Amino acid sequence: MDEEGIRAIQITDKESNWQIAKDISSSFIGTLSGDMFAFGMGLMLLDETHLALSFGIDMMITPIVGIFCLIPVGNIVDRYRHKTILNWSISIRLVALVIFAATSDFF
Repeated sequence: MDEEGIRAIQITDKESNWQIAKDISSSFIGTLSGDMFAFGMGLMLLDETHLALSFGIDMMITPIVGIFCLIPVGNIVDRYRHKTILNWSISIRLVALVIFAATSDFF
């Protein structure tokens, strides 16, 4: 099955399980940090303004901002190694999540 310039890659069950664990933890951290931050900001707006409209607008604006970030993120992904990007992304999200958790009582 080897073609010229292409070699077969053998992945063990241990390596496969490790990749699955990394994927699950990455998805969990990303979803938790992004959604928690957006929801927290919406609740903070609701608490400050006492208007449900401000909470609703925040919940609508958050996905729109994500759509606008697609182009710069696409350029970064095309330019740099994916593993480096993922490591930095997860690290920044973890730090931001810890800062948010530590300072949420002050707001």
